[in-house]
Amino acid sequence: FKDFNLLFDYRFPDPIKGKRGNSGVGIRTTKFDPKQSTATRPSYYSYEVQLLDDADRKPDRHSTGSLYRYVAPSEQAAKPAPQWNTMEIECVGPRIQITLNGKKIIDVDQSKIKELREKPLEGYLCFQNHGSKIDFRNITLRDLSKK
Repeated sequence: FKDFNLLFDYRFPDPIKGKRGNSGVGIRTTKFDPKQSTATRPSYYSYEVQLLDDADRKPDRHSTGSLYRYVAPSEQAAKPAPQWNTMEIECVGPRIQITLNGKKIIDVDQSKIKELREKPLEGYLCFQNHGSKIDFRNITLRDLSKK
């Protein structure tokens, strides 16, 4: 996908033995190759939009809604587990916007950020799991590319 709008709900069940939920959504990424894990992981190759059970923590470049390791969300808008959260990710050209529970938390133009300029403007989408249970529902994907 190049230009798209992805809308979905997610939630983490109650933590098991204190372990918080950790997941993410890969956008504009390549096919994952376990033999080249670091190079083909969305968080390195392109972007991972982070999903964590971290509603009680301050936002940073690793928190829910971040472009993991690159851009922090403007605020913490996540609801704690096991509540449902609604996320919208829209990519058009170099512009990436992320809305969480009705609050726009990311609005960046990757061509204006030095470390993001070389990131791809098209690729695969994926949902990931990082060792904890997560539920997704109401997944809607709209292709916004000009035909």
